Amino acid sequence: MTASASRSPLSRRSLLAASAATGLALCESVLAAPAAPGKSTEAAVLTISGPGVRGNRGPLDPVADLLLKNHGLAFDSAWTTGAGALERLPTVEITPHIEYDGQPHRLRGPLLATVLQAAGVDSAAAAAKGQWITLQAIDGYRAQLPLAQALQWRMLLATHMDGRRLGLGGLGPQWAMYDADRIAELAGKPLKERFAQAPWGLYHMGLHAQQPQG
Repeated sequence: MTASASRSPLSRRSLLAASAATGLALCESVLAAPAAPGKSTEAAVLTISGPGVRGNRGPLDPVADLLLKNHGLAFDSAWTTGAGALERLPTVEITPHIEYDGQPHRLRGPLLATVLQAAGVDSAAAAAKGQWITLQAIDGYRAQLPLAQALQWRMLLATHMDGRRLGLGGLGPQWAMYDADRIAELAGKPLKERFAQAPWGLYHMGLHAQQPQG
């Protein structure tokens, strides 16, 4: 099966046209996920849910998790991490040309497989079972692809570009990324067609036993 990407009703264009107050409320809700008992109180910048995830928080809260709710997400438990904990994971660096300026940039962060392992997921076993992954961005953009493909592409969750931390209002808090210059099925495509499965502003990843609908 081939990978797919879709836009929810909150597309990049519509969010750019929204009021500043609405945008601020959405960004604040990303950082408002409650800490699980006994866990770090560091504000969450990434939430992972789905089969095999070792949860460190309870079900979605329709008030505290407003952005997750608005993007149609739901879970009984999930794993969350703050920026500091994410950055303490082993990292890799890639230097792809990116679509926004056509120039190579140094992108650094942990591999997707490393992050999933931290969340209790055996990514190789999950991929062998045919699981899919949904990558949800703050602006509403959503990419879905087989987990096996994401692992084959050595997808990483970039936290830094050219030595600087990615932040809200830019490409952060994380950018799901891969080195498209060095992936045979992507390198031959026009630059702007290589990154449909690489959402910036990533804040939630969902695992699915099979290809999700929509």
